[in-house]
Amino acid sequence: MLYVECRLIVLDVDEEVFEEKCKIVKLLANPIRLKMAYIMSKREVCNCELEKLFKVDPTLISHHLKRFKEAGVLKERREGKWRKYRIDDEKVKKIIEVLFEENTSGRFKL
Repeated sequence: MLYVECRLIVLDVDEEVFEEKCKIVKLLANPIRLKMAYIMSKREVCNCELEKLFKVDPTLISHHLKRFKEAGVLKERREGKWRKYRIDDEKVKKIIEVLFEENTSGRFKL
């Protein structure tokens, strides 16, 4: 018979930290939001640019932008009647960088 010793695993991170990290993972788990985050981590964009790129209803883009705002990772700036957005969280930018470091085909023109 083979006996395996079980050891107690001790987490050195508080539960709240895990919950906070899960929010970011959930935010980026949606394909459209992941693409939006990729673009907005590279440069500031207008919501009309996102609507044209994704060819979706403007309300869907607004919904996704709202999710970014609720997560506290989006910087919004008004320019006349337009609003410009960019990712304003270094951790999220780093996640995007790591996710795409091997696959930079340049399909999105920024």
